[in-house]
Amino acid sequence: MKKYIALVLLCALLTAAVCGCSQKQAEESSSTSLTEATSTAVETAQTTEQTSSVQTTTTTVETVTEQTTTEPETPPEEPKEKGLVAFWDFDEIENGVVADKSGNGHDAKVHGSPTIEDLTDGKAIKLAKIGDHLLVDDSDDLDFGRDDDFSVTARIKWNGTYPDNWACILNRGLMTSAGAYNYFGFWIDSSTNKPQCGVSNIAANGCLNLSAKEPLDTNWHTLKIVQRGDISTLYFFIDETLQATSNSISSTSAQPLFIGYNGNSGNQGQFAGLIDSIKIYNIALQTGDNMEGSKTVDAMLRGVLDYKNEENGKGIVLPYRVYFPTDYDENDSKTYPMLFFLHGHGECGEDNNQQIRVLGGPNKLLDDVVAADNCIVVAPQTPCNLFDEWVPLRHNWNKGSRDALGEQTTSMSAAMALLDKFLEGGKVDKDRVYAAGISMGGYGTWELITRRPEVFAAAIPLCGAGIPSMAKDIKGIAIWAFHGEADGTVPVSGTRDMETALKAVGGNIKATYFPGVGHSCWTNAYATDGLVDWLFEQHK
Repeated sequence: MKKYIALVLLCALLTAAVCGCSQKQAEESSSTSLTEATSTAVETAQTTEQTSSVQTTTTTVETVTEQTTTEPETPPEEPKEKGLVAFWDFDEIENGVVADKSGNGHDAKVHGSPTIEDLTDGKAIKLAKIGDHLLVDDSDDLDFGRDDDFSVTARIKWNGTYPDNWACILNRGLMTSAGAYNYFGFWIDSSTNKPQCGVSNIAANGCLNLSAKEPLDTNWHTLKIVQRGDISTLYFFIDETLQATSNSISSTSAQPLFIGYNGNSGNQGQFAGLIDSIKIYNIALQTGDNMEGSKTVDAMLRGVLDYKNEENGKGIVLPYRVYFPTDYDENDSKTYPMLFFLHGHGECGEDNNQQIRVLGGPNKLLDDVVAADNCIVVAPQTPCNLFDEWVPLRHNWNKGSRDALGEQTTSMSAAMALLDKFLEGGKVDKDRVYAAGISMGGYGTWELITRRPEVFAAAIPLCGAGIPSMAKDIKGIAIWAFHGEADGTVPVSGTRDMETALKAVGGNIKATYFPGVGHSCWTNAYATDGLVDWLFEQHK
């Protein structure tokens, strides 16, 4: 019995052991599975975290990229205008100064009590009281010589009043109290209300005012100076319309630039109104057909002959205008006929403007020849200094015919030197050289062809007189002379005598007389049908 009981206990123990062992194996297996699962979960979590991190990073990058592209771009700096030396836009006054926006340091110091006014399209400075002006220190940047290109623009609105005489918009170099005349500037004439471009005269010892064509109103306008040093010409524009021209100028006075008055004592020349902007360039701003290539007398280029007689030492500065046809090329072999024109006493001076007109009006002969665009035109201007004119008459215009040439004037000597300059240039058809002139220039035309008969193929003298005794010397020149029969300045006999003398020697002359017409016969003469065609038909 005891053995049986022991056997039963042993079996129970074995069963318990087996069960325990199985449970342990199961637990170990479960533990392994849990470890593996945990490991897998961790790896998965790590992988997920890594993936999430990568995705987050990618998303962040994409977000940054998107934000960069959607933000407004920084506007690029505006390119500086070519050749800009100084620029005042008058948008603000800071510490008593209007800054130079060109970046070149030419700040304008404010004097008086100007104010900045708001406009619909910006701002402008208002000058209203005596003493309101701005001052820019002298600088080499503002020096321009005769051979230099430069431009000045000023956008202004005048209020129509003159707090002082001759309102000065700007001025650089004109200090009359210092005897300085190498200058440029803009003024408004108090007697005519016309804007003026003031510049140095040819000798740079005085003023030359280039006048606008019309008085200035109280609207906004842009005044402009453009100098072409290569062709020795300065142009004055208002709102891009050409007003006048002059020789190129020198503006090299060691003087500041004044805005709003003329810089002389007593605050003279006060400007009253608004100034929106002023710009100065060291280049010539182009302005289309107004600059060159235009077939008008205003397109005639400028030159100056500094003449001195080697024998007697007498000299003269002889300004002149010249027109070259559009197809003119100094480097090719083509030649052109040339008209050499001598003005009358009413066009004496040194502005290099008046001689291409007649008493301020049109010169139809020059207008028509220039419009034909196939002829070189040269028109010198004598200042008539000390009665030194084309002919030695000392204002005795009623003298009429002369017995002999007499002493040659310095003006005539200079004119002939200018003539030779063009004849020797290789571009003139020497078989087609013509002379013409009015009044004092009519006398001068007869004298010129008499002194140089070998040069000319034809001549058109108006209301002048010649030397009948020398008719035989000019009988080979084709001449068409004109005179008013009622001329009270130069007697009509001056032309009749030459007509009679030339016909007596077999000369080639025809003369046209206008009954009842006085000295100003040029209006009738230059309107004569076929005159220009006749001129161009003449050959030596």
